[in-house]
Amino acid sequence: MFGLRLNVKKAEYLTTDLNESGFIKINGTGLARTSTFKCMGSLIASNGSVVVDVNSRMSVAWSIWRSFTGVLCDKKIPERLKSKIYRTVVRPVAMYGAECWPATKEVETRLSVIETKMVRWMAGVTRLDCIRNEAIRQKFGVAPIADKMCEARLRCTESGKMATWHQESGPCHEAGQTLKKEEKKKKKKKKKKKKKSKNKKIR
Repeated sequence: MFGLRLNVKKAEYLTTDLNESGFIKINGTGLARTSTFKCMGSLIASNGSVVVDVNSRMSVAWSIWRSFTGVLCDKKIPERLKSKIYRTVVRPVAMYGAECWPATKEVETRLSVIETKMVRWMAGVTRLDCIRNEAIRQKFGVAPIADKMCEARLRCTESGKMATWHQESGPCHEAGQTLKKEEKKKKKKKKKKKKKSKNKKIR
C-alpha cells in the first residue's frame, strides 16, 4: 500500500531488552533476532556496549593498512608521504564514529595500541631497538589517536551548540550576519577607546 517491501527471510530485529522472550511474526513467518545491527557504518549492540563497534573499526583499519603496506613499509618512500597516507586514509577509518563513543580508557588504549604498531612498522622499528613511541611520532609528525578523538568530540559538541543556537535565534545566515555586526561594533568601540587614551596622553 505504501510502497514498502520487506524481505522476511533476510529481515532481522534488535531489542535492548535482553530478557525479552517475545518474537515478531509477519504473515506467519517469524523474524530472526540479532544482537548487533550495522547502521551508517557503525555497529550497534543490544547491550549498548561500544566494544563491538570499536573491534569492527580496528579490523577495518587493519584491512586498509594491509592494502597500503607496500607503500607504508617501503624504506624508499619518504616519511612525509607515509605520514600523509596514514593520517588521511588509515586513521580516519579507525576513528569513524568516535564522536559517539564514551571517553573510556579501554577504548583509547585499544586504538593507541594498534596505532603504535602501525607507526613502528612504518618506521621499520621493533621493540629490540629500544626507541620510544614519542620519538617515532615526532619523526612522522603523527599526533596520538587519543588526542584526535578528543578533538573530534569537541568539534561535535561545538557544532551541536551552534546548531541549537541557530534554532533558537532563527536561520543560520541571519545569525551569522548579526554576529558580524556585533563584532564590527566591538571593534569600533575599541578604536574609539584607543583614540581617547592617546588624546589624553598628548594633553
